[in-house]
Amino acid sequence: MNPLNLPGPAFLIFYATLASAVLLALFLARRISEAGQLPVLNDKDPFLLACLRGGPREVVRVATVGLIDRGLLKMTDTAVTAASGGRAQFGDTRVERDVMHHFRNSAAFATVFDGQAVISAGAYETTLSRLRLIPDDDITRFRQTCRIIALAVLLAVGCTKLVMAWTQGRSTVWFLIGLMVVSVIAAWKLSSGYRTVTGDRYLASIRSLFTGLRDRASSLRPGSGTRELLWLTALFGVAAIPVSTYPFAKYFKRSGNSGSSCSGGSCGSSSGGSSCGGGGGGCGGCGGGGD
Repeated sequence: MNPLNLPGPAFLIFYATLASAVLLALFLARRISEAGQLPVLNDKDPFLLACLRGGPREVVRVATVGLIDRGLLKMTDTAVTAASGGRAQFGDTRVERDVMHHFRNSAAFATVFDGQAVISAGAYETTLSRLRLIPDDDITRFRQTCRIIALAVLLAVGCTKLVMAWTQGRSTVWFLIGLMVVSVIAAWKLSSGYRTVTGDRYLASIRSLFTGLRDRASSLRPGSGTRELLWLTALFGVAAIPVSTYPFAKYFKRSGNSGSSCSGGSCGSSSGGSSCGGGGGGCGGCGGGGD
């Protein structure tokens, strides 16, 4: 029997089953194509992990937090500015130096995302792509192919049934339209994501190593000279910083720049997919970028 000739309720069950099968196929295709051994990085860079979590914009956000903690930048309710005596060359990395240079004159924090610092932070995506922690060209093409096939099946079957229903004078097709919309959105999300499956696993594994750091975040002290705040922010976002100890964090959170992470897909700020997600606006800070 042609499933397109099924009556309304029966066809809805058929379409829901079809959509579930398509989504499961997408999920398995990603798991198989993007799976792999976790890379071993001898020199773990908090900025590299910040980029993996939320994209280049998140790297800039984390760098700004680190520079404020070191006393090289000062943040107020309206602007960020270089501290007295602070110079761009005091930054340890290219991104930090670009952030310092951007705030040589007082400026609103959000303006840093329009400057050179984000471009410099994009270099981390090259490393992540090479390690297949975010999609390289091959993975991107495979995702696009899977997406096209999935959407073609879902839309072809659904739209054909809609045309048949309308030609037969039936107007009660809203359940089918709603099911189609949900299925298409789910398929799009499953075939997207700033990180790869391996990238999700790698980020989770590094986070597990720093669980203790997150638990004792309230015991961290400003200007201690350690990189603990940098790691805390890189892995868990500005939302993990205790405002009672680091009052400047409230300005990030109040402006919606908490950098909280996403998992399993895009994050916030990312420029490469997606946020969250994502690497552009990372779940991003998830892809700005594709948590």
